[in-house]
Amino acid sequence: MLQKRPLALILLLVATSFACGDLLAHAAAKPVTLRGVSATGDQDVPAIGKEEIKKLNLFRDWKVVEILGKPLVENSVVTLEVKEDGAVSGKASVNGFFGKVEIDAEKLKFGPLGLTRRAGPRPLMDQESRYIKSLAIVVAYKIEKNKTLLLLDKDGKPVVRCE
Repeated sequence: MLQKRPLALILLLVATSFACGDLLAHAAAKPVTLRGVSATGDQDVPAIGKEEIKKLNLFRDWKVVEILGKPLVENSVVTLEVKEDGAVSGKASVNGFFGKVEIDAEKLKFGPLGLTRRAGPRPLMDQESRYIKSLAIVVAYKIEKNKTLLLLDKDGKPVVRCE
């Protein structure tokens, strides 16, 4: 026989679970639809689970090559590392960043990101600002030929291109 529990206690337990960083595990329990190109052409990838995401090679270190349609400042390094547990980190030009990413059916959204606080040359600081602001507007992604990651805005336009 099921024991009745107050709704407030159940909500507290659910909220605590999410607050402890269990978002990716929760999302992985549901099918995930990736906005992407199939191996045969320009169709969306069907609903898939966490194992299929691994096969697409999303969970790895990416080198950013373009932000908002512009190439990187010469000799600069911008990276993005996506881990299976939903953690993200990387180099934003001058500073490092870290945070969480939520992957759910048809979306990819970065949570609040922490950033170290070093100063650098103006072109690199401007690029860093564009990159962090770009991550904030990402809602989906596409992986092309298992080697190019496109982070997309709400209109489906690439805001960050990684290889």
